[in-house]
Amino acid sequence: MSVERRYSARHPIDLNVHVRYRKRRFYCAHARDLSTDGMYLKVRNVTLPSGTLVELEFELEGKAWLSRRLLSTTTMPASG
Repeated sequence: MSVERRYSARHPIDLNVHVRYRKRRFYCAHARDLSTDGMYLKVRNVTLPSGTLVELEFELEGKAWLSRRLLSTTTMPASG
């Protein structure tokens, strides 16, 4: 079991997110939770290194959002 390192609460969310890199849609991801510190995105393959500047494009509560963030990748062991 890992130790929780976040300082703010996570809120479950079910949201499609387009990841943009260099002003082009790079791939689609699925947001699983959201906090004031960030968003957990489930993606099939991450081909960009951690620390890459990306834009996240999504719609939440009827409003379109575009947020610039540094990519942080984490690999968790599979369970089951």
